[in-house]
Amino acid sequence: MSTWPTVFVRELVQADEAAIKTGPFGTQLKAAEYVEHGVPVINVRNIGFGTIRDEKLEFIDDTTANRLNSHRLRSNDIVFGRKGAVERHVLIGPNQNGWIQGSDCLRLRLNPGRIIPRFASYCLLLDHHKSWIMGQASHGATMPTLNQDIIERIELPQPPPSTQRRIVSILSAYDDLIENNTRRIAILEEMARRLFEEIQSESAPSSETMTLGEIADRVGGLVKTGPFGSQLHESDYTQEGIPVVMPKDIIGGRVSTMSIARIDEDTTKRLNHHQLLEGDIVYGRRGDIGRRALIRRRQVGYLCGTGCLRISVHGDVIAPRYLFAYLGLPEVIAEIAGKAVGATMPNLNTSILRGVQIQVPPMKAQKRYVEAAADLDDLAETLLEANQRLRAARDLLLPKLISGEIDVSRAPLPVEIAAE
Repeated sequence: MSTWPTVFVRELVQADEAAIKTGPFGTQLKAAEYVEHGVPVINVRNIGFGTIRDEKLEFIDDTTANRLNSHRLRSNDIVFGRKGAVERHVLIGPNQNGWIQGSDCLRLRLNPGRIIPRFASYCLLLDHHKSWIMGQASHGATMPTLNQDIIERIELPQPPPSTQRRIVSILSAYDDLIENNTRRIAILEEMARRLFEEIQSESAPSSETMTLGEIADRVGGLVKTGPFGSQLHESDYTQEGIPVVMPKDIIGGRVSTMSIARIDEDTTKRLNHHQLLEGDIVYGRRGDIGRRALIRRRQVGYLCGTGCLRISVHGDVIAPRYLFAYLGLPEVIAEIAGKAVGATMPNLNTSILRGVQIQVPPMKAQKRYVEAAADLDDLAETLLEANQRLRAARDLLLPKLISGEIDVSRAPLPVEIAAE
């Protein structure tokens, strides 16, 4: 429990120290207005835990952005998703200054006053806040929904501004290291992508065209859906146990365990034909078509969850890592998305995936890519593990600092934080 006095966001709004704004209505921003390049638009899928998920960003041109100028974001704005993962938020940084908030977002803008935006962002990462906001947004609804009234009822601790700055300086030191590692991971992934494109181009004349279904049949593999809801019930999930990969856990081509669901050993044994092998590829079946993850060593034995599709192709036709890279080509993603069915939300099925055309080069060319990409991936995995340790250390400190349990009154106050 915090030792500090508290303030509700509603009080800040009434004192002109904060403002809340919903994103543009669908009539203001239509699907036809999105373009390939331009001003980024933040939608709910781009919102992480305090950070941006820049995969699948959408863009609008300058003319549309200027028309939606009241929805432009500034550094230190806090953006929430209105539906679904309402416990998440993003603190807008300098790199996102001038971006547009999407239709499914809410913006909280804190003006100079009692609460520093970055301090508020850290408060929103506390487990008790995430539980509270999920409870507030879930009443009588099949999907959690956030509104301005709920945002106004958020209660924030209010230590003196100098204390807030010191807390921010301590926690942001961890985040700076995480961000640096994340940039290094992106560089490694870009190196692997360029290598793949080079090898694919060189080997094109000697490649054989096959469908994914033909490959799976030849090597005794499979393209299979995860367990149905009748096989895996909500009551089967536990606090600890075997992780179950859901679409929300597929981030950046990898499986994230930050909020992954789990099942016990008995349920796992009952569903063991859905357990994942190294080199398997997992797709989300609905919504963000093209979202996929390669199963690495440490995810062996995880379960392919409801809402996912599993590709398991092991043999002498195509290397799983090469297949994973091929499925990430823009033209392949577009092909899969174009065939996805569903009136309100795109749906992927086994027939669509089995019908995808694959250019299969000689195994020698594949191995050249796989060996180099595996080394790059190992480096990226090391950095990801370092980030997990940094997040764990930060999250251990977070509640103790926010509550005042740890006294920061004598901690140095960096100039750049003091000036914020």
